[in-house]
Amino acid sequence: MKIPPHSIEAERWVLWSILLDKEGMFQVSPLLIEADFYDPNNGLIYGAMMDLFTRNKPIDILTIREHLDDRQNLEKIGGNTYLI
Repeated sequence: MKIPPHSIEAERWVLWSILLDKEGMFQVSPLLIEADFYDPNNGLIYGAMMDLFTRNKPIDILTIREHLDDRQNLEKIGGNTYLI
C-alpha cells in the first residue's frame, strides 16, 4: 500500500497560520475539510476550528482546547501539550 504524500509540519503551519491570522479561516475553509489532514490530531484540531468558525466563535488556543475537551478529544490528541 502506497502512503499518500503528506507533511505533518505543513499541517501544523496551516493550523498556526489560522491562529495568527483570524481572516485565514475565510481563505482555508473552502479548501480543506477535517479528513484532508493526514495526522488525525491535526484533523481534530482543524475540525474544532471549523466548528468554532461556523458558529462565529473566536478561534484561539483556549476555545479550541475547550471544544476538544467538551467532545472528549483533548486526550486523543495528547492533551494540552500537543496544542502548544
